[in-house]
Amino acid sequence: SCTVRHRGLVHESSCAFAVCSGDEFTVEAPTASARVYIAWGDTGRPPGWRMRLDEPPSSVAMRNQIRIVPGSQASMFDLSVLDRPFIVSRTGNRVGVRLEGPIGAHSIELPSEPSCVGTIQVSNDGGLIVLGPDGPTIGGYPKIGVVVSSDIGRVGQLQPGDEIRFSVCNIDEARTLAGEARQELSK
Repeated sequence: SCTVRHRGLVHESSCAFAVCSGDEFTVEAPTASARVYIAWGDTGRPPGWRMRLDEPPSSVAMRNQIRIVPGSQASMFDLSVLDRPFIVSRTGNRVGVRLEGPIGAHSIELPSEPSCVGTIQVSNDGGLIVLGPDGPTIGGYPKIGVVVSSDIGRVGQLQPGDEIRFSVCNIDEARTLAGEARQELSK
């Protein structure tokens, strides 16, 4: 959520207000996500027509729950290490979101292999890195999991200091979630 200032008034997020040509408004930093979306109506609409958001997008409403499928080296780890909260580190960026709360150091050495956005790598010190859109396409760290495609937006909403939890699902559940996300976007 965030605060919007317009014409000396303070508006909270998820509210509608009229603006005229040339009006300026200020959107303050969000308190519950990393992004803010602004929508406005067409001036050709009938008088009194308003746009509104009926409910927060799932990427905001459930942003601290990240669903994953086991990664290509998940069998090298006890997945129960993911059954606790992690804290988003201040050292992450679009290359990778680093999580505080290592799962245990390892000495696994692997040849580099393809990686995708959402891959969760385990560094040698046991730290988790969720690869972002500017992340490498290959990597040699073991991959404990991959964020399901419908939750990638949630990873993008994370701010340093946020607490997140992982929920492991299977590939069929991930496909169902992706289909539901496509339907939601088409609304």
